[in-house]
Amino acid sequence: MADIRKAIRDYLIADTSITALVATRIYWNKAPQNVIRPYVVYFITGDPDDRLEVGKDASEPIIEFDIISDVAATAITIDEAIRARIKEFTGTMGGLNIYRIKPLALRDFTNLEDDHEIQREFEVQYER
Repeated sequence: MADIRKAIRDYLIADTSITALVATRIYWNKAPQNVIRPYVVYFITGDPDDRLEVGKDASEPIIEFDIISDVAATAITIDEAIRARIKEFTGTMGGLNIYRIKPLALRDFTNLEDDHEIQREFEVQYER
């Protein structure tokens, strides 16, 4: 069975505009210690079973992407590249039938002194 976590990561690192910025430093749930910046961590923030509206054979998790960088402009550029790549995606991704990827919340912490972080959430509707 296909895995949404792997499908999303593989889809993102297939885009050269994203890998030009973060290489393959896109991690599920937690980044390794002492990872080189910039990088992306993504994880499920909403329980897909609590939000199910598509149908009994579908799932709707909310997936958050945290973009971490030493430079605010780089964090913004990475966020824009990820958003452009997956916003409103429909079709097959990593063997999964994706009904829709819908952008939700954006939290921008790029005004911090040393750490610049952007958090972006997407609702991912896909067939289980």
